[in-house]
Amino acid sequence: MTQPSLFAEEQERTAIERIQKFAKIAEKMGLEPRLGFSGGKDSQVCYDLCKRSGIHFRAFFNHSFESSTTLRFIRENYPDVIWRRDHKFGFIQNIKVNHSGMLPTVQRAYCCEDYKHNRHYVDDCSILGVRAAESAKRRGRTVLSVKNKKTRKVSNALLSEYFSEHCQSEGAKSLIQL
Repeated sequence: MTQPSLFAEEQERTAIERIQKFAKIAEKMGLEPRLGFSGGKDSQVCYDLCKRSGIHFRAFFNHSFESSTTLRFIRENYPDVIWRRDHKFGFIQNIKVNHSGMLPTVQRAYCCEDYKHNRHYVDDCSILGVRAAESAKRRGRTVLSVKNKKTRKVSNALLSEYFSEHCQSEGAKSLIQL
């Protein structure tokens, strides 16, 4: 077994410090940090980092059309994750009912909007696992994102106490998002 590199250890420390800072902001704003959990590797890493950071948080799984293997994995390995389900039907039925039988495409990948990013489950204070290497859009994201300019202006002193200006942006669905 290989030892983790110093760079990896530094990345972990940085991530844990950011989570702790974010939790302090949330507490001062009267919010509870919530982790968006899909059962994938990004979610597992974020879950572990949140646990190791020592913050109080809850993890939510927006259940949709995952495989039985994924569902069993989450149930067995992450029993404290809270399951939410807005759609009472599966993927194929969703295509028929809500999208006139049109399959999702790269240009119109509505499945994530319908399920994973369901607008009914936008938490005010959310932590997400997003890797910059996955897309140009993700590469352009900042560490801390707030809903809009008004939120940023009202909370500027608090946000700037923990995150420098170049780490902040607007455009999150959540009030604040790490």
